[in-house]
Amino acid sequence: MKYEKILFVAGTLGQGGAERQLYFMCRELQQTGRKVEVATLEAGEHWEHELLAINVPVHHIASKGKIGRLNDTLAIARQVKPQLIYCMHFFANVYAGFAGRRLGIRTIGSVRNNGYYELHNLGWIPGLICYYLPHRIVANSEHGARNIKRIFRGRAPVPVLPNAIDLSLFPLYTRKSAHLPTLILVARFVVQKRVDLFLKLVRKLLDSGVNCRGLVVGYGPEEVSLKALQAELGLTAEITFSGRQQNVFEWLRQADFLVSTSLHEGTSNVYLEAMAAQLPIVALNFEGVENLVIQGNTGWIAGNEQELFNLCRMVIQNPNIALEAGGNARKMVENKYALSSLANNFIHVVG
Repeated sequence: MKYEKILFVAGTLGQGGAERQLYFMCRELQQTGRKVEVATLEAGEHWEHELLAINVPVHHIASKGKIGRLNDTLAIARQVKPQLIYCMHFFANVYAGFAGRRLGIRTIGSVRNNGYYELHNLGWIPGLICYYLPHRIVANSEHGARNIKRIFRGRAPVPVLPNAIDLSLFPLYTRKSAHLPTLILVARFVVQKRVDLFLKLVRKLLDSGVNCRGLVVGYGPEEVSLKALQAELGLTAEITFSGRQQNVFEWLRQADFLVSTSLHEGTSNVYLEAMAAQLPIVALNFEGVENLVIQGNTGWIAGNEQELFNLCRMVIQNPNIALEAGGNARKMVENKYALSSLANNFIHVVG
């Protein structure tokens, strides 16, 4: 068996999309008989508890300085003795890559956004190190792979391991037809997600005579300002903030379609979850969105905010179109993003 023991390195184990995929990878690889362990820069977070519950050992990279973290990661790798080190976050590639190079262990680094976002957060020199220190880079989207290679040039093609989804968490159900049309946005409350545009969109729809309500699922540093904007727009009754949710399906099934106002994504977990819940997506355009939102089939892509408004109004006024697109979306995730193929895909792309 190739790569019988694998060490994953994570920047965090909080409730993000990369961390969820890490959990899925560990669980699916375990089921093939492989042994997996995880090293993380942050202790006591959500997915650490979930990993421990399925008997995946979790090691803490306890030092706060970069040199200390390099040494901690090296010590953990020496203890675990893996045949493969796989890093889940681009900024942590340096720690995984350093340990792998020192010990002669094949190391894979990740790009989980659009490439430019990773570089923006780190800067050119640290980004260059995070790109070249691992033996190979794997992206979770075609545009992320293309961009990161374009930014740094050289190197072999960057393979893609798209996110997978556990469809057992999204059972099929009959969508309700006799309820108030409902838009949902699921996001972390950060600038990149532009949640404020969603609030303004609901206000504009109501002002135009379109009866609807909005659900906002998530949390983050902009929560206070977003709730202030909700009050300013007079949407206290029309928009519900759910807060952080473990079971997003129960909220998705209350909606008619997902609205995305994000600036950029990799392979979005939120999109996959909405599609698994039989929801079409109405999204503002960004690079790579067309890989999941097939225009007029699994959803609709808007070129600007006015088009987003027009499309949302059209979907609300034509519920049968939303139902058909939601069915197409579910079929797409069943065919291309099912969890059952994750372990084989993982082994294939790491080489």
